[in-house]
Amino acid sequence: MDTEIKLPLTGRQAGVLAVIGDFIQGKHYPPTITEIQQELGISNPGTVHRALSSLKRKEYINKIKNVARGIRLTRMGAEVCARNRQLSLELKSLHQFENP
Repeated sequence: MDTEIKLPLTGRQAGVLAVIGDFIQGKHYPPTITEIQQELGISNPGTVHRALSSLKRKEYINKIKNVARGIRLTRMGAEVCARNRQLSLELKSLHQFENP
């Protein structure tokens, strides 16, 4: 994994990207806008749409128009999700080691 991360994410964008990555990892297909909303506790779908537009502009995802579940991770998006999952696992392991 050697893709250079060029454009930083806001907290909201990072949260949406994490939901997309985790969802695809677990279910093998992308989430809907509603599923992202529910997972993050966002009441307005426009908030998710804005985050997705930013993620697309920053090249973390692609969106296929007029297709249900049309969100796709780019290579960079997939690598960021994989790094974050690995970091999360390492932190959980460290926490378990410190608090047996």
